[in-house]
Amino acid sequence: MDATQDGGRPVIRPLGPLESFISTHHLLQTAYRTILTGRYGIPSSSSLDAVKAELEKAIALTVLEHSMMQPGLADEDSKQPQWVRLPSLQLDSMVTWAVSDAASHEECLTTHLVRLHSQPFTQLETLPGWRITVLQCPDDAPAPFVDVIFNYNHANADGMSGKIFHSSLNRNLLLVSRAEPSVMSRLAETLSNHTLQLPKDSKLSPTQEELMKFPVSIPFVLGLGWKGLRPRFFVPGDYAKWAPMRETDDAHPNETTMQLVVTEAPTLQRLLASCRSHKTTITGLLHALIFISLCHRLSTQPGFNGGTTVNMRRFINAEDTAKYKPDSMMGNYVTLMGHAFDHSLTARARALQHDAKKEQLQDLVWEVAARVRGELEQKMQTGTRDDMMGLVGMMAGSGDFRSILKGELQKDREFSWEVSNMGTLDADAAPAPTGSDGAGGWQLERLVSSQSAVANGAAILVFPISVKGGVLCTTITAQKGVVDEQLTEGLAKDLEDWLADLVKE
Repeated sequence: MDATQDGGRPVIRPLGPLESFISTHHLLQTAYRTILTGRYGIPSSSSLDAVKAELEKAIALTVLEHSMMQPGLADEDSKQPQWVRLPSLQLDSMVTWAVSDAASHEECLTTHLVRLHSQPFTQLETLPGWRITVLQCPDDAPAPFVDVIFNYNHANADGMSGKIFHSSLNRNLLLVSRAEPSVMSRLAETLSNHTLQLPKDSKLSPTQEELMKFPVSIPFVLGLGWKGLRPRFFVPGDYAKWAPMRETDDAHPNETTMQLVVTEAPTLQRLLASCRSHKTTITGLLHALIFISLCHRLSTQPGFNGGTTVNMRRFINAEDTAKYKPDSMMGNYVTLMGHAFDHSLTARARALQHDAKKEQLQDLVWEVAARVRGELEQKMQTGTRDDMMGLVGMMAGSGDFRSILKGELQKDREFSWEVSNMGTLDADAAPAPTGSDGAGGWQLERLVSSQSAVANGAAILVFPISVKGGVLCTTITAQKGVVDEQLTEGLAKDLEDWLADLVKE
């Protein structure tokens, strides 16, 4: 039975350490929304009202499927925030529709994403920490589509959860469009006049700390202690001093800038083949290309640190994996690992750039890309031991993430960039109902992943993702006024050029 909060709402459970840590970012305005935008081809013969009705039903089914889309967040401004149970949702207040009104639909989409990334959520106690904006395509589009912009509070779910959401939504759209009897029966019981009745007894996804341990060694703890306490003149030159951190508040809001790079499907397939032959991945390749670009564009920076977001679901034990099916469970199961690009490597890259030795520079790109992949493979071997999430658990003991994060803003930024690659979503993997002919009209065509700037995180965030057989979309986000937008525009151009040139036929 749920406990009852002072305000009367049933408490499901307190936030776990990682959830609380991320929630404090939102409270302090150092980070806002995570977004995964899915482009869906829609039935050409359907009216707009029919499309809206089918999408609402599919969203309702997806909310019922994922418990982390159901609760409110109470006492955010306290040492122990709580997930609270909500009785129902007005879906027409959670989902808004907009029409592309710019000369370029992509420009219009980017404008919407930047606006959402630059504002916090409100009414967290009475509404779940997510919203959806549906952006309709221009009238002159060759084939009709909508961009479903799923934006959510990171305290509810990690980046991989956005991919899980769209996988579920894609499947549910097919089921709704085919009027699967069991699906329509459930909707008749739970959805009426845009009001979705939420389960009274659903259990939230377990916290990361419930599902895995993060043992730390004495040398690891001492190293972290030195990093936190050392005088600033001992901070290494590979820290991102070029992008100093600053406090964020109502007077100095955390605003995000964004660039979008689209790599066409044939080019992506050639890149994947080339990555395999060079014993690396798209993640490793992007790290290498970002490094090469910033060596040129930040010519006085002696070295760099980059980070990779790591999905921790693979480290959940077999018993819990069978019980919870983590690959389809929304929640926060994530960590960050670092990669050093030291002074000598940076000097090598700049020397090759200066001498215009393109072939040797390409060799260096693949060398760095393979090294990053090797470091990620080593992380897969060490698992949760000596992981930064162990530090989060230790900090949770103080119960005061706010003071800790405010203190971080007074230090030098460690990472110049972070890559978060959620891989590829197989949109054709959604099972068709028995006896279906496969017709339906809805089709997930592409994904765009992005995150708001993190005022005390990596200066530049790079998010690649693709739908199987489709384009690769890579976003670059950064904090306005901290990272020069000319720099991220230049980085986007460099990535676009390199990704094409590396596999040019």
